[in-house]
Amino acid sequence: MLRGIEAAKAGMMSILEYNDNIAHSLANANTTAFKQTKVSFKNIQDSVINAMQGRNGNLEENSKLGTLSQGSTVDSYTIDFSQGVIKDTGRNFDFAINGDGFFKMKMADGTFTYTRNGVMQIQKDGTFTDNQGNILMNDKGIVKINIYDDTGEKQKLIDFDKVVVKNNGDIYYNQKLYGKIDLYDFNDKTKVMDLGENRFVSTDEISNPAKLVKNPNMQQGALEMSNANSILTLINSMNAQRAYESMNNVMQANSTTLQKATSTVGKAVG
Repeated sequence: MLRGIEAAKAGMMSILEYNDNIAHSLANANTTAFKQTKVSFKNIQDSVINAMQGRNGNLEENSKLGTLSQGSTVDSYTIDFSQGVIKDTGRNFDFAINGDGFFKMKMADGTFTYTRNGVMQIQKDGTFTDNQGNILMNDKGIVKINIYDDTGEKQKLIDFDKVVVKNNGDIYYNQKLYGKIDLYDFNDKTKVMDLGENRFVSTDEISNPAKLVKNPNMQQGALEMSNANSILTLINSMNAQRAYESMNNVMQANSTTLQKATSTVGKAVG
C-alpha cells in the first residue's frame, strides 16, 4: 500500500512537470519560429515480484512473476527543431529559414546567440538588427549595407523596397550585390540550450560549435511559424489531466485501504 502511494505520488509530480511544458507550448503556439520541447519519462526503480508458497510464505526458486514500477519521473527535455510552417508576410525584412540553420545575432553584452526568428529591421547606417537592436552577423562580421552618394562621402537613405535578399542570402540593392546573410547550424542539436525568446546557444562550444551552413535556404517576405500544434497540444493537456486524476484515485484508494488496515486489522474482538 505504501509502495502504491509512493508510485502514484511520483507519477503525479511527473505529470505536473509535463503539464507545465504543455502550457508553455500552448502559450507559444503563435510565436514566430518557436520550437517546442518534448518530455521523456523513466522508471524510478523496478521491483522484482516473486510468488510465495506454503503457509510460511516461503519463496520458490525461479518463482519470479515479473517487475513492478516504483513510479516515474521526468528523464529529459528535448528541443524539437522540426520545421514550422512558412507564412508569407509581404514585409521586406522578414526572413524565413527553410531547412536547417539559424541567424547569428550579437547581443548588447557582446555575446552571440542563434535564432530562427527572422523579423529584422535596418538602421539608418544600414546595419541589419532584430527588433531589440541585436545585430545580425555573417561570416565576415556585421550584416550591413553601405550606400553612398556620387561623391562617395555622404551615406544615402536606403529605400527598403529596393532591398532584395536571394534564397542563398545574397543582399542586393538596385540590382547590385552589397552583402550576405549567413546561416549557422550545430552538428549535435542535443547539445543546444534554449535561452528563451527563441534564442539558442551550444552547451559545448568546443565539441559542438556553430558552423556555417554551406547551402542556406531562406525566403524573403515570409516567416517561420511555431512548430507547436495547438490542437495536438490541447489533446496532450487533456490526456495529462486524465492521467493525473487516475493517479490521484490510486493514491486515495491506497490511503483508504491503509487507514482501514491500521484501524481494524488485529483489533481485539470483545
